[in-house]
This record gives sequence, structure tokens and C-alpha cells, in this order.
Amino acid sequence: MHYVPECYLQYFAHRRLRQHYVYALPKAGGNLFETNIGNICTERDLYTLPGEDQEQRQILEKMYNDLYEVGYDNIYNILTNPEKEALTPEEHYKVVAFAVSLFFRNHAWHIFHNRVTDTIIEQAYNLTKDREKSSFFFEDQELSIAGKTLEELQKMIREKSRPMIATQTALQIFQPIRLRIMNDHVSVVTASVGFEFITSDNPVTFKPFNIKLRPVPMDPTNSLWVPIDSQHLLTLHPWADQLEGQTLGRMKDGPFPGIQSSMSNHFQWQQSDRFLLGTEAGLEKFQARPSGIFPPEKMG
Repeated sequence: MHYVPECYLQYFAHRRLRQHYVYALPKAGGNLFETNIGNICTERDLYTLPGEDQEQRQILEKMYNDLYEVGYDNIYNILTNPEKEALTPEEHYKVVAFAVSLFFRNHAWHIFHNRVTDTIIEQAYNLTKDREKSSFFFEDQELSIAGKTLEELQKMIREKSRPMIATQTALQIFQPIRLRIMNDHVSVVTASVGFEFITSDNPVTFKPFNIKLRPVPMDPTNSLWVPIDSQHLLTLHPWADQLEGQTLGRMKDGPFPGIQSSMSNHFQWQQSDRFLLGTEAGLEKFQARPSGIFPPEKMG
């Protein structure tokens, strides 16, 4: 199942024989490679729930598709149309809802939860063995360590937690959407000549309204940055009290678009889990970028 939907990835891809292919750059090092968008940013059973039949088990997958993916082509066309200067209330809702859903549905939240849980289980497991006990309590469940390795126990907890995390994540999306509909002004930055936006397997960047404070992901006053193709960056800012909420801001002249493309690409690198994604030219230029305000990391 895709945690970054194909409807989004296709706009960074090129077509060949009716298929969409994108270039990927491994974060851990290695060569740039081409892949079908159907084969990347996927994880088996990520949203699958317990159920008696396929329809029940796939209810979250269907929800994401019906609420946020269907109609994305129209959203994309609106955002990239330079003549479009305002959004209807329905269009504004759909833009905000897609960006928020893309932020929260990502498997980065599963990875974070699993890392925290693995650490807790490791500490409890080792303490239980040191005390020569056979079990310990995790949340409201007593876990036996008899005949189990630490790795087996951690894997068991991750598998049990997966449906709960998937359900909670899906439910958490609705409140931020409701708040951001009231707060957010939508803008699109068009890349300067010679610049491209790249994306990743964790494509939404969030920045706090008060840069002196530690950012909280659920805070509806965060700004969200979402590259939507190699030439356009969608931004949501809590400026509705200062600007007309239904206007569609556009920025394409002067030095700022070039600065934002460099910043956005660096943020994508920082927050990605496994891959940067984009065009071949865009990723090659990112690899070759000179040191400066953002020193390049070694990338293989």
C-alpha cells in the first residue's frame, strides 16, 4: 500500500508505455535509479485492519482514496494554472485536506512509534531478565519473555500495534483539517530558471509559526510545504487573518523562489527516510550542489 500516493508521485514522473517512472536517490548512499511509481513508497498491510472480509480490512485504504486521492488531478491543475488567482471554498478545503492527509498518513509516524516502543520494550526486557522474572507489564498487557528473544518480542508488539496506529492516524487528520481550513492561506511558489523542486518518501515539511519554539506536528499554526512537481511548491501558512483566505498566492519572480527551492530540497533530504524522488536532472543537480548555507552530506 502506498503511504505516498501514486496520484501525487506521477507529477514528478515521466511516462513510458503508459506507465509512470520516477528517479530515486537512496539516502543511505548509492546510485540514482529509475523506478515505476507503483514500486516505491509502499509498505505491505500499512493500513490493513482486522476484519471478516476484504472490504472491512481495507476500509482505511478506501477512506484515503475516496476522501483525498480522488480529484487530486483537479487540485493539481488548479494549483499549477498561473491564471488561477482565487479558490472557491470547496477548492480551498480540498487543497488543505490533501496536504494535511499527506502529512499524517506517512509511515514516518509508524517508524517513530516503533522506535520509541522498541526502546521501552528493550529496557523492560533487560530489567526483567536482570531481576530473574518471567514477565513485565506493557501498557495494560502482561508480556512473557519466556522462550522469546528481545527481537521477537519487539516484532510481536509492532505487529499488534500496527492497526491501532493506522486507525489513530486516520482519525487525527480530521481535526487539523478543520482548524487549518480557518487558518490557512494557500500559495504556490514557481521555481526560478535553473532550479527544480524534489520530493521524498516523506514529502510534507512543517515549520513552526514561532521559530524560537520546538515544533509540534499537530500544531495548526505550523506552515506546511509540499513540492507538487519539479516546478511548483505548495505552501500553507496561518495567514488567513492577514490575507483573504480564498486568494491563491503566487510567487515566481525575484530571488525568493530560488532560495525556497534550495531550502525545500534540503528539508526533503533531512526528513526523508529512504529516498529522495524527482527528475533525473533535479536529483543530479542536488547531488552536485556546492557547499554553502546548507553543506552537502555525503550521498555515496
